[in-house]
Amino acid sequence: MKVPRSLLVTTKVAYESDIKQIFDENPKLYSRTLNWQWQGNIIITFLLYELQKNENSPYYDFIQNLPKEIDFLSYWTPEELELLEDKDLAA
Repeated sequence: MKVPRSLLVTTKVAYESDIKQIFDENPKLYSRTLNWQWQGNIIITFLLYELQKNENSPYYDFIQNLPKEIDFLSYWTPEELELLEDKDLAA
């Protein structure tokens, strides 16, 4: 599968977008030197901005296919966890 470079969501693409001013005006959230989560913050903010554009966003299909819920292994049943085991590696 190939993804066109123009559709990759990177911190550079997000930072250089229409909302660059937001990133520059809020260094406590978006600066690599002031916040260790700066990359995630930039991507999340950018995706929320693109989400509000609905079908006018080039990322519309991508955003619509993102998981709606966060799934944690701690909530998986023993049967579901067993699906992760490699029978050839398990002793």
